[in-house]
Amino acid sequence: MVSAPVDPVDAHPHHEPLSLEVRSSEVDDFNLALPHMQAALRRSGPEAQPTNVMLRDHPGVSVVSMRMGYSKVGFVDTDADVVTMVAARDAPPGSRWDGVDLSSGDTWLYPGGGHHQAVDRPGMEVAMVVIDERDLTQALDDLGRYLTPMKQGKIRDDHARAFVRAFDRNAASSDVTELVATVARAVSDIRPGPTSASGRRIRSEAVVRRAVDYSQDTGDWLPSSLALCRAAGVSERRLQTAFRDVYDMSPSEFFRTRALSEARSRLIDRSQWRARVTTVAYELGFHHLGRFAAAFKAQHGWYPSEVPMSESVFERDS
Repeated sequence: MVSAPVDPVDAHPHHEPLSLEVRSSEVDDFNLALPHMQAALRRSGPEAQPTNVMLRDHPGVSVVSMRMGYSKVGFVDTDADVVTMVAARDAPPGSRWDGVDLSSGDTWLYPGGGHHQAVDRPGMEVAMVVIDERDLTQALDDLGRYLTPMKQGKIRDDHARAFVRAFDRNAASSDVTELVATVARAVSDIRPGPTSASGRRIRSEAVVRRAVDYSQDTGDWLPSSLALCRAAGVSERRLQTAFRDVYDMSPSEFFRTRALSEARSRLIDRSQWRARVTTVAYELGFHHLGRFAAAFKAQHGWYPSEVPMSESVFERDS
């Protein structure tokens, strides 16, 4: 088996196209590694034409064109933090994706962690875009749209035609904004509601509620910004704006304040007086005890180790 890894970021720092050619006479089984994607394929026919891969890599976006020179079958897996859209520009008879017979123009959507089963015939041409989820949510925010539940499979014909048109116009360009926006429209709906400041606050409250629900459901008291963006279906910039609108603080400030308040409650609770400060800190996501103690004192006026010393301390703080 021959492995053909590709690292376009190091090899092509200015988004120059990277071209890869695989000939059927060279290998029967091969692995193909592209940004955020790994393929395990096997030649399944006698054809001798090369298969060509053209890649353009941009920050957060990879654009791939492929032309199959010989028959092959196999599987393609994508990373968990990307969304992939791929069109069969030309689908010769016998071509199948995920067990479905293909027609030219059919376009498939693969959410993060997609697993794709392919039967590709000679002459098949593929147009593919792989987008980091953070870039996709930013595009949705810019368009005033919200992400709808994504399912792996064929997308609507009108979205497919729009994707192919955008690919034709932008695949060789250094600016893939239109291409990303086209994918964003295909996986979203128009965000309802007014555009006034009060309307934005209502939407911000919904974003914050989804973020807080995620923290409560998972037990993660100090969730990462990426996790919150995924849970709320918004970009990092929109997440920041929502928390500023509702609480006048950043998400990290909000969740830290909330976790420190919970730490105080646990240490004050008579049933947990024997709990070590270290245990409480770790349970709430604070892994640097010095920083935890300093943040606790800044918020409550005394160090966590001082909490069980006197009930009068609790009364002063109440």
